[in-house]
Amino acid sequence: MRVIEQLCRGKSSKRPCEDGLFINDHFIAVIDGCSSSNSLFGQTQTNGVIAKNLLLNCLSNLAKDATSDEVFYALNQSIYRWYEDHDVTEKVTADATLRPSAYIAMISRHHRQVWILGDCQALIDTIHYTKAKPIDSLMELNRVLLIEEALIQGYSQDELLANPEIIQDQLAKYMAHQASFQNQRVGVSHFGYPTLDGFFEHYESILVVDLPRKPTEVVLASDGYPSLCSTLNESEERLKAIIENDPLLYTDYRSTKGVNRGYDSFDDRTYVRMLL
Repeated sequence: MRVIEQLCRGKSSKRPCEDGLFINDHFIAVIDGCSSSNSLFGQTQTNGVIAKNLLLNCLSNLAKDATSDEVFYALNQSIYRWYEDHDVTEKVTADATLRPSAYIAMISRHHRQVWILGDCQALIDTIHYTKAKPIDSLMELNRVLLIEEALIQGYSQDELLANPEIIQDQLAKYMAHQASFQNQRVGVSHFGYPTLDGFFEHYESILVVDLPRKPTEVVLASDGYPSLCSTLNESEERLKAIIENDPLLYTDYRSTKGVNRGYDSFDDRTYVRMLL
């Protein structure tokens, strides 16, 4: 595997980056630690950073020929063991909002496969791969409703950008329901979604893509890129254009959050392009 270009950048220098990038001779992975409004008492790091760091450490200890199920079991167990080590298993079992969790897109050199969980992304021979979550689409649409209502009521776009809590505090009431669907089986619940949080068990939800035997360029990225392109520069330019045209992120691209003043983007972002 040869890495051609890479980037891992937080949305603001004032906040810890919850994305992670892992590269060794056998695996390359993009990790998207999930932001959370709740955290465990006594922890100085955010839940997203905790999950990211646990997965990065686990990846460095994997056997090169590990299967996707073996890898995702190990990743998930690394988080569950953290609960046991910190004596919080009972708390996180009862309250999913407290759990450090993450999504991932990774490539196995041995198996010549790409594995994706959640809304991390891959671009292979111009074909885009990801798994959008219905509950995210619902929350994004709820946010559009709140923004349009605020504009009708007389708020300006500049006021909403300068005071994101006007929208986000209202949206939080909807998003409080999301944890109930965490790691609920898709099909049993329309809004169920998988994540690595120590309680992941739905291995059928892993998107597995076989790579051609010929040398192939692969791009892996977190969902910080609304439009994933075959080069980093083009992906960055697309992101910049979206933010300039729609900083509230509710028309050109719908998100559960906009771009706060002084922030580089609406989310942390990670990109890696490689040849395998």
